[in-house]
Amino acid sequence: CAWVLFAVALFSKATGVTLPLVWLLLDFYPLRRFSLARHDLRVLGRCVLEKAPFLLISLVVGLIAIWGQTRHGAMISLQRYPWDIRIVNAFGVIVAYVQKTGLPWPLSPLYGAPPRVVSWLDSAVALSVAWGCLISFYSIWMVRRRPAITAAWWSFGIMILPLTGLLQAGIQMTADRYTYLSTIPFALLAGAGLWAAIRAGSSGIMRFVAITGCMAILGALALRTRDQLPVWKNGGTLWENVLREIPNDPTALNNDTTALIHGGDHHLAQVMSREAVRLHPRWDLAWHNHGLALSLCGRRDDAIHALRHSLELNPGSGETHFALGNLLLLKGDAAQARRHYFHAIQDAITNERLTNLGAALAETGQAAPAMKYLSWAALRGDALAYVLWANILAQQNAFEAARSLLAMGYRHTRDPSIVEAHRALIDRDPRLSDAEKNALRATLPSVHRSAAARK
Repeated sequence: CAWVLFAVALFSKATGVTLPLVWLLLDFYPLRRFSLARHDLRVLGRCVLEKAPFLLISLVVGLIAIWGQTRHGAMISLQRYPWDIRIVNAFGVIVAYVQKTGLPWPLSPLYGAPPRVVSWLDSAVALSVAWGCLISFYSIWMVRRRPAITAAWWSFGIMILPLTGLLQAGIQMTADRYTYLSTIPFALLAGAGLWAAIRAGSSGIMRFVAITGCMAILGALALRTRDQLPVWKNGGTLWENVLREIPNDPTALNNDTTALIHGGDHHLAQVMSREAVRLHPRWDLAWHNHGLALSLCGRRDDAIHALRHSLELNPGSGETHFALGNLLLLKGDAAQARRHYFHAIQDAITNERLTNLGAALAETGQAAPAMKYLSWAALRGDALAYVLWANILAQQNAFEAARSLLAMGYRHTRDPSIVEAHRALIDRDPRLSDAEKNALRATLPSVHRSAAARK
């Protein structure tokens, strides 16, 4: 049962793959199941054997995670970041995480990627390596006298290891959220130290100082948390804060573009996206968002050019094919739009893609395949698909079938837009007399009122 729960936990958060090694370290301290002084190899072997199934599960999940990141292009190749950069970055990450834990200032949702060229003689690099090695050697030297320090430091190091960039995934160097699990040993060590100070205090003054100091630290952290709440209010505030810390980061610019598009500030989104593609001209997603921003600003031709450039960089992007198809359909080029819609539904089938493909096919005079895709979308509950499908039937003078289809569509979706389409269809039917049209229209308001009542 423990194995199953551990596997489920890893599939939820793969960063726990190193936990079996931490558990082995906890067997040494504070559980004291084996001791280095006694050279108790038999007990150590039994502890390792207990962790073996968990280590195997961690290995399998770790390999799956690496495979998944590689398949989706998130893993950074050794050609881009060789081992010397990764090792230097690992020391820098460890120092940064410890510093942010003890003194959380400044904080940013995103920190930039490590530089492409590093020198071991650089002062920041040398200090990070020296600091990390010094603490590690000190914890080993204190293993007999202060095993708590050893256990806390190496537990932190083991848990943070997958997040140091040795297997770099993504462009970020560090992220504050990565420390939630790995810095727990520091909190336990600080709590134990406080309790020891309180118990060792020979007078009430020392205890008062220890408790007051602890409360002051907690209060300062609470105020720092309050300061961070506006940053995480929404996507716009989040990425604006990142850009204040890293003004020329293409990831922050691109994500801020997305937030601005959703927020309706299309002209500023266009400016941000233009800067993102300037800084990262080989990034297909930046060109995709630039195309969306341009289209929302009314620059349709420029948007089409940007989306086509995005597809040159990533020909398999269904989202970009769909967006480009929409612009081409609005421009009147239904044949080209149809081609891009076909690519979009090969990537993922959605109601919008099926419906727009049906509309493009109908525009090019291919009624039968158009109704095929529209019926597919209609059965999935898309109200617009019912309307477009009925319009094709009306163009074929099958007005009665079209009205029956809209009635069925309303029963299926309860969308009031179908009622409006039904009313327009009645007006278009040349075979109906005015009396018959009035009689059919008379049934629609009651249906419409019932829809409003349900809402």
